[in-house]
Amino acid sequence: MRGGVRAFVALGAAIGLAFGAGAATPSGATGGAGPWTYEAGGTYVRESIFFYGATRHYDEDGAVQPGDWSYATTSFRNTQFLHVGEYGLREGLALVTGLVYKDIRADRGPDAPSQGIAGFGDLTLGLKQRIVNRGVVLSGVATVDIPTGYRKITHATANDFYALGTGETEVEFRLLAGGLWQAGPIGGSYGVEGGYRLRGGPYANDVVYAAGASVEPMARLRLRAGAVGVENLHRKGNPLPAGPVYLSGSIISATTAAGFAIRPNSVLEIGYTRDLRGKNAFKGQAIEIAIEYRR
Repeated sequence: MRGGVRAFVALGAAIGLAFGAGAATPSGATGGAGPWTYEAGGTYVRESIFFYGATRHYDEDGAVQPGDWSYATTSFRNTQFLHVGEYGLREGLALVTGLVYKDIRADRGPDAPSQGIAGFGDLTLGLKQRIVNRGVVLSGVATVDIPTGYRKITHATANDFYALGTGETEVEFRLLAGGLWQAGPIGGSYGVEGGYRLRGGPYANDVVYAAGASVEPMARLRLRAGAVGVENLHRKGNPLPAGPVYLSGSIISATTAAGFAIRPNSVLEIGYTRDLRGKNAFKGQAIEIAIEYRR
């Protein structure tokens, strides 16, 4: 990893900023280790479990409504096991990988049928190329999300309400920028990112963005805060595609987290995410427990 990043702070402010909860699906591996890249053979891995829950949702106008889009009594839960990885192919160029396993449950109380679905979501593959490596590091990322074989949404399955993904291949382009700061013995990092997601089939494209910063107030401790957003470009008034409404959702979420260095190149992080504003998305909160490793 270049840019003068220290062993612990190197794991970056942008880590995890792509993991929005309200749309029930993290946006993939594009956040990774932020804009920094690794030498050939260098590796960054983040394995996490994400507990998301909601009893309310945002409607098409952004108003908060109880339950989900069918039953006001719905209690929604989404547990995700998420892998994010980067591997240095050569100086300034990295392979990006991601894979998520989801366990989705909707408890609608005694007077309505509950629903649930579990399985692997999309596989993410891509490349990250460093563009600028001065005081600020700038990189570009291109990824493709490939369905892993779960059932594709059709009009015949539209009434299932919940799904592991759209079943369509999606392509995303993102720019990531970040740097380090130092104030006496205290240091940290900052990062911003933005991009565009081309979605397959009938789904409208997304604009994605995030910003965050970290501080290391003492040895072996990192504190991080940030925000992540997904703006779906579906035009109000047009019919939504078949399947779960939240797959066409927009959301802005805020995250705070604390990371503890358990080894020189490994960090245990515990984070909290809360949805702030959205449309066609759940309004909930999440706890994430993650292990980060770099070599």
